[in-house]
Amino acid sequence: MRSASVVLIAPAAAFNILSQHVESGSCDQHDGMNNGGSNLKMVTSGSAGDCCNQCTSTSGCVGYTWVKGNSECWLKSAVGSLSSDSDVVSGSVGSGPGPSPGPSPSGGVVEYCPDPAQDFQEEREPGAGGTVTWTDDGWSIQGWLRVSSKASFDFSGGGATWSMDLGGAHGGVNNNMYVTYPGGSGNPGISNYCDSGGGAGIRGCAEMDWTENNGGCFQATTWHDDAGGGDHGGYGGSGGIGSNIDCSTSYSGDGSHVDIQIGGNHYDGNGHQGEMTSKGAVIYSSQWTGWVPGDCGGGDRDSSVYKVKNLKITAKVVSGPEPRRCHPLPPSPPPTPPTPPTPPPSPSGCPGGSLEACVHQCPTATFTACVKDCNVHCGGGGDSCTGGDDGSDLPTCVHGCPSDSGFNNCVTCCAGKFPSTPTCTGGDDGADLSSCVHACPTDADKFGPCVSCCSNKFPSVAI
Repeated sequence: MRSASVVLIAPAAAFNILSQHVESGSCDQHDGMNNGGSNLKMVTSGSAGDCCNQCTSTSGCVGYTWVKGNSECWLKSAVGSLSSDSDVVSGSVGSGPGPSPGPSPSGGVVEYCPDPAQDFQEEREPGAGGTVTWTDDGWSIQGWLRVSSKASFDFSGGGATWSMDLGGAHGGVNNNMYVTYPGGSGNPGISNYCDSGGGAGIRGCAEMDWTENNGGCFQATTWHDDAGGGDHGGYGGSGGIGSNIDCSTSYSGDGSHVDIQIGGNHYDGNGHQGEMTSKGAVIYSSQWTGWVPGDCGGGDRDSSVYKVKNLKITAKVVSGPEPRRCHPLPPSPPPTPPTPPTPPPSPSGCPGGSLEACVHQCPTATFTACVKDCNVHCGGGGDSCTGGDDGSDLPTCVHGCPSDSGFNNCVTCCAGKFPSTPTCTGGDDGADLSSCVHACPTDADKFGPCVSCCSNKFPSVAI
């Protein structure tokens, strides 16, 4: 902030507010409904129709909400969806809802409701002994101290709203809200600070003082356009305030223009588009002594307390950590587990899923019949005993039998499939009568019949 006098221009000379009467019929009006959106400023109005007239005669106003109980007329730069609220009347200019502000250059703005203890930080200048108390939607500062946002913002198509409680602020002590454009990757703190004053080791840059308050009785809004910090005096306007004020800034879609409402005082002018979109605007708020607008008597800086409440930022983050969103993004769904591979289909109606498995399940009592069924239902090549290729003879078939409990059943099946020629010896009869006789068992009751059998088998050979 500045530490010397500033040139102030009266609001009436600096800003031209259009004034013309428009019939209330030119507003689309909804009794008992609130249209949300972004506030431009608040004026007092005796009726909803007069509130409509105030909107249509104010540059940038597309809608309004009139509060029945206290005659507050909130003029809006953008309107949202209608919601039920019996205490208000809302309307839009023309036959339908007014357009929302244009998107920021690289995408839409986001509504942030910062967690000040996480999204802002102290910046303690040498000798500053003040204290900050963070709240859920703002802070209070006693004494000399400055706080700043950790992120920088592009307010194009958005802005900021907040309230200030100045009941404990002393006259002669400056409390404020302002932005500068230090650049860099986010805002690491006091080492990154710059303002329009420059000097004393402080880097010069453009600055926009949304409001500098003299205690709780007078304020000034001041533009410092030079990106090098060369217009220390700046230009703007000033006016009286009370101990509790509502404040707002509303930027055009491209960021080239800003409307500022501080209590009942309205100003508009240069939005610092180039500096804001390229470097981002860092929000600062501090309390100090050295210069104040107007004359509100003297006070004690170290005892002076002011509060910022209900801070809401509608903007795009240029750099730094994203503040807390008003409407958090839904959590990402867990990744879908991979689908297990589908096993090859089993032949329809095949017990066990394969011919071999089917044969192995066959019971002893009905093994042969079961094997035939397995061949039919499991696509076998006929009456397989082994569940596969039985070969062309008994030994091959037996060698193909499973080694589990189904072996004996399989051998029986093979023997039935490949019946062998009866032998005389009970084994290999050989190729001639001599070999056959020599293989006969020596048992007296078996030897004679075996020899007779061999003779019949090899009749052409004499013993």
